Amino acid sequence: MLVFSAYAFVDGTFAIVASVRAARRHERWGFLLLEGIVNIIAAALAFLWPAVTVVSFVFLMGTWAILSGGLILSAAMRLSGITAVGGLCSVVLHQ
Repeated sequence: MLVFSAYAFVDGTFAIVASVRAARRHERWGFLLLEGIVNIIAAALAFLWPAVTVVSFVFLMGTWAILSGGLILSAAMRLSGITAVGGLCSVVLHQ
């Protein structure tokens, strides 16, 4: 969780720097700033409560695997059979 926390902090810092640069060029910067703030908050939470972060991360990855597997299966209906095998594996192995 320390690696994730460090990554989220660095990513948030870069997003805030990018938002400042975008604001100077009169481009859209609001979502970059919001992303940076959310990443820094996530980094702090992951650092302070690593156990809660691990449990949340496991649920997030499981949900992601099931959803992406379902999307792969739906795409496989229009594409090839080997894609269907990958989607089915993703859904079955993560339930």
